[in-house]
Amino acid sequence: MVLAAIFAIVLLIFAHGGGRSKSWYWASIVTARTAGTTLGDLVANQHVLHLGLPLSTACTCSLLAGTVLLRRDKSSVAVREV
Repeated sequence: MVLAAIFAIVLLIFAHGGGRSKSWYWASIVTARTAGTTLGDLVANQHVLHLGLPLSTACTCSLLAGTVLLRRDKSSVAVREV
């Protein structure tokens, strides 16, 4: 939860224009990878959510694909408006 909170703070600062530099970019990459790895381990752990690696991988893949599709739709609308 701490890593997710740190990642959210980095994303908020980056989204509001205060983080348009290489250091903020890399801070977001490092926190996203660290939080993602920890969350993936938590979801795949047999003692926590009992999902197992195959099901947790499928869930993660679905979430990523959904995020990419939603983001792509918003980007294409912004391009059409310009």
